[in-house]
Amino acid sequence: MVDVIEYLQSESEGKRVKVTLYIKSYSGNRHNQGYIERIEKSGARIIYRPRWTAGPFRVGTLAHMIWTILKIRPDVILTYLRLLSVGIVFIRRMLWWKKIKVVLNEGILTSELLKDEVGKWSRNVWRQLMTWTYVRADRIIVPTMAVQKDLIENFQVPTKNISVAKHWTLLNNRTRTQQMGKDTFYNLIYIGRLEPQKNLGVLLTIVEALQKHQSRLKACIVGTGSLENSLRQKASDLRINRSIDFVGRQEDVLPYLSKSQIFILTSRYEGMPVSVLEAKALGIPAVISNFPGSEEVVEDGKDGYIYKTSQEAIERIYTLISDDDLRRKLGNYARMRAEKEFGMSALARFCSYVVNSEG
Repeated sequence: MVDVIEYLQSESEGKRVKVTLYIKSYSGNRHNQGYIERIEKSGARIIYRPRWTAGPFRVGTLAHMIWTILKIRPDVILTYLRLLSVGIVFIRRMLWWKKIKVVLNEGILTSELLKDEVGKWSRNVWRQLMTWTYVRADRIIVPTMAVQKDLIENFQVPTKNISVAKHWTLLNNRTRTQQMGKDTFYNLIYIGRLEPQKNLGVLLTIVEALQKHQSRLKACIVGTGSLENSLRQKASDLRINRSIDFVGRQEDVLPYLSKSQIFILTSRYEGMPVSVLEAKALGIPAVISNFPGSEEVVEDGKDGYIYKTSQEAIERIYTLISDDDLRRKLGNYARMRAEKEFGMSALARFCSYVVNSEG
């Protein structure tokens, strides 16, 4: 999001776009202070949702949002969350805001996320709401063909309303404060939330198996989430706690990535994980699970591997750890893909879909 705001606020498009960001109360964003400072520096306006708006059915939030939209009178509204996406489309229809375009960003496999986030009794209600509202958005931006297919098959969104824009990383354009040394500290690294979707129990069993062949194996888990304590306990039960560093949430992941050999992703479903793209930018091959759309993230055998079973993942990782030349070859191809497919051009494409919002 910060990259999008900085790009739109810049003069790179020839026509400056004025951006207003609507987010929850300032105190709720204290962990994102670095991002907030970048947004403010870009010249974008930030409106914080007051604390009093929280309450049953989010009535206060919707009321404050309507007041904010009436005050700003935007040309385009870009939403990132299911609740806001449904709410904004519904409000526009209710209040006949025909001149305001609504663009939804769906960054992950929507139907699977709905199963994880919503109880079974209310899931069908949400599915009906999303089907009714999503088809009435001016554009939905998705990162992969797999997410596009999911919206078409499960939410009846017309193909013409969906634009595929790959995610991006500008990591290779940043000053690299940490250089890769001769000795890599971490054999494996994972960056992301510690939630059921990520299937991180599999990661721990992979580390346990690899440790039998690589006694000095070291893995790093960057991130926090509801499963952190249970994962730490499982690592202890498997007697691999000394082989895994849980380093928590890090605003800057570069120091950890630059010390790592292989990126691992064990998710049940994804969109296009930015953490994998960041690894690519630093020439780090990835071993990822066979989730829908995984082939759009990693070219199997070229910049990493896509595994179907835990045993296959173990074998692929062991090979990469043992073969420096192979790891370097895959890493070089990964870096090339990051620069060619997932760099500034991908960001520009996403922003063009937002500004030119009619399907």
